[in-house]
Amino acid sequence: MELETSEESYRDLVEGSIAGIIVHRDFKPLFANEAFARMHGYESAEEILSMDSLLDLAAAEDIPKLVEYNQRHTYGKNVSESYEFQARRKDGTQIWRENLARSIIWEGLHAVQVTTLDITERKQAEKLLSQSEERYRAIYSTAVDAIITIDENGIVDSCNPATEKLFGYSVDEIIGNNVTLLMPSHYRESHGNYIRQYIETGQAKIIGIGREVEGRRKDGSPILLDLAISEVHLGNRRMFTGIVRDITERKRAEETLRQNEEKYRGLIEGSIQGIGVHRDGKPLFANDEMARMFGYESSQAITKLDSILSLYPEKEHQAHRSRWESRLAGRSVPRSMELQGLKRDGRQVWVQCLATVIHWEGELAVQSTYIDITERKRAEKALRKSEKRLRKFIDSAPAILGYVDKDCRYRQINLPFKELLGKSDKEIIGKTVIEMLGQESFKLYSPYIEEALAGREVSFDIARTIRGSSFELHIKYLPDLDKNGGVAGFYFSVLDVTQRKRAEREKDATKRLLQTIFDTIPHAIYVRDLKSNFVMVNNAMAARNELEPKDMIGSPLTMFAWGSSKERDRIIETDRLVMQTGEKFIGADKTWKMPNGKEITERTTKVALRDDKGVIVGLVGISEDTTERKSLEEQLGQSQKLEAIGTLAGGVAHDFNNLLTIILGNLDLLLKRFQFAGDQITYLQEVRDAAHRGADLTQHLLAFSRKQTLRSATVDINLSITEFSKLIHRTIGEHIKIITQLSADPALVVIDPSQLHSILLNLAINSRDAMPKGGQICIETADELVGEASNDQNIQIEPGQYVTVSVTDTGSGMTPDVLRRVFEPFFTTKEVGVGSGLGLSMIYGIVKRSGGFVKIVSQVGHGTTVKLYLPPAILETQGSDRKFKSEIAIRGRGEIILVVEDDNGVRKIATQILAGLGYQVIDAPDANSALPLLDKTETIDLLITDVVLPGGLSGVDLVKRSKLIIPDLKVIYISGYPDDFLVDNIDNNIPLLRKPITEYDLASAVWNALH
Repeated sequence: MELETSEESYRDLVEGSIAGIIVHRDFKPLFANEAFARMHGYESAEEILSMDSLLDLAAAEDIPKLVEYNQRHTYGKNVSESYEFQARRKDGTQIWRENLARSIIWEGLHAVQVTTLDITERKQAEKLLSQSEERYRAIYSTAVDAIITIDENGIVDSCNPATEKLFGYSVDEIIGNNVTLLMPSHYRESHGNYIRQYIETGQAKIIGIGREVEGRRKDGSPILLDLAISEVHLGNRRMFTGIVRDITERKRAEETLRQNEEKYRGLIEGSIQGIGVHRDGKPLFANDEMARMFGYESSQAITKLDSILSLYPEKEHQAHRSRWESRLAGRSVPRSMELQGLKRDGRQVWVQCLATVIHWEGELAVQSTYIDITERKRAEKALRKSEKRLRKFIDSAPAILGYVDKDCRYRQINLPFKELLGKSDKEIIGKTVIEMLGQESFKLYSPYIEEALAGREVSFDIARTIRGSSFELHIKYLPDLDKNGGVAGFYFSVLDVTQRKRAEREKDATKRLLQTIFDTIPHAIYVRDLKSNFVMVNNAMAARNELEPKDMIGSPLTMFAWGSSKERDRIIETDRLVMQTGEKFIGADKTWKMPNGKEITERTTKVALRDDKGVIVGLVGISEDTTERKSLEEQLGQSQKLEAIGTLAGGVAHDFNNLLTIILGNLDLLLKRFQFAGDQITYLQEVRDAAHRGADLTQHLLAFSRKQTLRSATVDINLSITEFSKLIHRTIGEHIKIITQLSADPALVVIDPSQLHSILLNLAINSRDAMPKGGQICIETADELVGEASNDQNIQIEPGQYVTVSVTDTGSGMTPDVLRRVFEPFFTTKEVGVGSGLGLSMIYGIVKRSGGFVKIVSQVGHGTTVKLYLPPAILETQGSDRKFKSEIAIRGRGEIILVVEDDNGVRKIATQILAGLGYQVIDAPDANSALPLLDKTETIDLLITDVVLPGGLSGVDLVKRSKLIIPDLKVIYISGYPDDFLVDNIDNNIPLLRKPITEYDLASAVWNALH
């Protein structure tokens, strides 16, 4: 109970504190009192506790400092310290906080407790005090009156420069000595007694009043002084400050004035200055000029006024009264002031007033001398307005403007300069160029500054980095010459030309780019003027004439030898028509015989060239060499024929797949259900092998038609080559001998088996065509390690382990030119109609997509070797496949399977195979017949459907609707079409069986789908 009371008391103390209290761990608030929330403009401490980080309350520039303090306060370090920083309130305003932070344990973990006070007002007061002190120092240093501060023992503590001028002593000679150094000897003892009497009794004779006293200069000469003393307490020290003014001349003048009062009265009355005398505000005297100045008909009208204050606005009355009372009391008051007055009719008048205390008829009074400065004030106001407009104009200028004096100090600057440096007037004005820009930067500018200070105008460009940003600047210095021809300083302007320079560079780069494009375009491009003279030609145009571009520029078309004179005249005529009509000319293909004897076919286009006013000044011509394109068009026609044959092959392959499915399915059923012996088994096996070779043939057809994508599998190349060599003899003829040299170990790679057969077939046929009189083909496999990347025939072979297949013939070989182009599509050395030129490019594409490389070595008369580099397969994958195949005898357990296939023979054999494996099978010829079966049958475990079905609904549509009836229904797709015939939205997660389908294929797919 006592602990709860103590905790409650502590919480009341914290919540009632005027100081903000916060507890945080790495700036995540854990506790905050209401004072802390109010301090930052939040309604409750809960708002503080909901914040992610207390750094959100800090000014950005103070965050690094807070992070540093946090490191010292956390993790058990017993650090307690006070520091100040700027914070942000909820409304965005800034406040100053004084923090006392210390490490604590909060709920068992290290944390930081911060007690904070709002010191914004104190900081503002300190700033005002600093500004006040600066003003005081300026006044102290520039005051014309001597200012001397002494302690209670009379020792001089400080004095200003005016003291040196007044007494002839240096500051060092005065400070530290007794102030009586500056007095006549008969004053020295009484002065010490006076200070002691004032300290003991508080009785003051001149402190706070002021009086005239006598002083002594260093040379011993006397001096009359006006002395005003005030007392100042600095801590426990009692100090006295005296303001001393030399009134020797004034006193002499007063004496002379008194002696010559009558003599000068006439002068006063006739003076162009207004002169008046008053005591306690009551006018005692005024001359006629003063009356005229304030709009009165005579001086008597002034003296009849109740108070001199009638000449001033009412809001200034108290200030005037305070000044004359202080002046009469001997306190220091400025003698000369500019005052705003009122004429008798209420109009405003500005006067320069020089006021002094005089004796008038035996008593003290104030004499004021007035000069009418109304016109000057109007001029000054107009000048200020003009200067303000000029300043606004200068500050809004796009360039940096300023003035530097001969000592290299900034005296005037505009707003863009301050914004560029991120500094204020106070931080720049009066500072040297070195101070603002640094020694290194000054070295860059100093040669130009010396030029300007020597009286010469300077302009230059320079690149600089300022506050982290890069600029390109154009700078100009203009000397400021005084009336004697000397240089007082220089004006400077700085223009940011970064964008302009960048645009110029981009323009140059664009020009170079366009020139590069112009020169590298393979078509001949030229510009001709109105007389058909060449103005510009690109490299291709010049090369046709075996010249350099410069050799053609300026020359007329008739100088060049290609074509007959009649043809050149025709070209000049088309030039004339284009330049007269402005219409575009597109010529037909034309065959020319060039100077080097080579014939080219080209097509020329000409357009009119206009200047910026739209006037035609010439033409631009482009002659496209269509020689190769004509050849390609012929080859494209051959390719389109092959494409048509390929499309036909794809359709034939689909129907053939259905027939093979029926044949293979029935053979499997015969071999499984009936007992055969001897030759019967052999005959049936040969039929099945022939059917499998037929299946391989359909894959070749699909590959040939380019309708079949790569379907990679792990293949033993040695086995494939052995099977291939048995079948290829009939294709290549008996006059070609085939030798195989296969590696001892299985040569396992991942490749599409049907594409592998296509590769071997293409290579064998190419070798046969290279040996019309007979020869030998050697097919070799090996394991090969490529240690370093090779780059033969611009084909880079990456380092690594490969399975290689080499096909070598003893044929005619290839020339180097043929070898360089051997992989180009449509390139062939065979007669038209014999070869398509696609064989080796197809081989290259298949091997490349399988992750391998192709290398060809050939020499004329010494045969050709085509070497395939294929990445080896992972043995574990092949092993797992073999193991699964040996265990495929798993049978069904009465699961219900729906088979949807439009071909009756395929549907029937699939139904028989599945029923023989122990499954319950129902079938349908299309999707429309299958959907009612899904509704009627209680449970269907698996749907097997062809992708392409008649009746408007595809197999994909059937699967989507079936999933709505049986959401977890398992599915297998079957198809005999190539990939391009399948719908785009087939689900890749659903297995796809490709026809022809064997018993093993169907049984394994069903078992995998169900299990």
